[in-house]
Amino acid sequence: MSGSIASRSVINPFTSGRWEMEAKPQNFWGRNHATWFYAMGLGGALFVWSALTGRDLGRLLGMSLAHILSLVIIGIGGLVLLADLGRPLQAWRVYRRPRTSWISVGFIADVVFLVSAGLLAIAELAVGDARPLVWTPWAGDGALRVILIVIAAAAAMVVMAYPGIVMASSPAIPFWNNMLIPAQFIGFAFASAIALDLGSAAWQAIDRTAESSLATAGLVATGAAGLLLLLHVLNGRYGGVAAQASFRRLIAGDLRSVFLGALAVGVVAPLAAFAWVLGPGDSGLPLAASVTVAAAAQIGNWLAKYAVIRAGVYPPFL
Repeated sequence: MSGSIASRSVINPFTSGRWEMEAKPQNFWGRNHATWFYAMGLGGALFVWSALTGRDLGRLLGMSLAHILSLVIIGIGGLVLLADLGRPLQAWRVYRRPRTSWISVGFIADVVFLVSAGLLAIAELAVGDARPLVWTPWAGDGALRVILIVIAAAAAMVVMAYPGIVMASSPAIPFWNNMLIPAQFIGFAFASAIALDLGSAAWQAIDRTAESSLATAGLVATGAAGLLLLLHVLNGRYGGVAAQASFRRLIAGDLRSVFLGALAVGVVAPLAAFAWVLGPGDSGLPLAASVTVAAAAQIGNWLAKYAVIRAGVYPPFL
């Protein structure tokens, strides 16, 4: 088999003229899916991160900015999914197969999250000094609010994980058929959310201890995401013909610049920034650097997903 992964038929002189089809790249999934996966991961991670730490990235009309962003980003991701499924007005029917389809599970989780997180957000709405929805049973710190937070966080975790599980459940593409994909998607989601939090912290002038805690969490999440991505790619090196073709595309082929870009701006740059914050100085990360790193983490997250998606290759047919 030649080094090319383009689909073509050849005669194998050692098999009495039997036709062979070389490994063929998939061309159905691309930018839209990378955007969908990125949005679902970041939106879910922002909510879970806020629920675990109490950090809200600021307030808008009294509502947690982390909650608002998570709702908007997941909403955008859902619209991208509906558009990609074709026939958007009928795509809602995808919910009917949760026992056999992770897309159905994800769709249901999206709806549960949007409803529960939306109820939590609007209960905090403030217009001037007035809180028009303070009368809602889930406002304040009561049991119903805690229940809604747990439901929303659980749905958010499913939203973060199911795109990767959809890919990992694709035996037709060996490089995707690996549970390292949902693991790395979750890692990049939290890394991106924490990078955004660090960027917002620069505007809020948080104390040095809180900034160091953010940097420590970011270092762990980003390092784990990068390691999982590398392990997944290296695993392709020792797989079958199709998985090896995917590996070559990322390491030395047409996707090399995308893959290296993902590592540079999505892993190396944030790690350097988090390490700087944890350094011996007391000045912390400058505002411009915080915002730049927050943006770089988002770009790197998207590039990592795009690289893994586009690297998918069907095995050859003999």
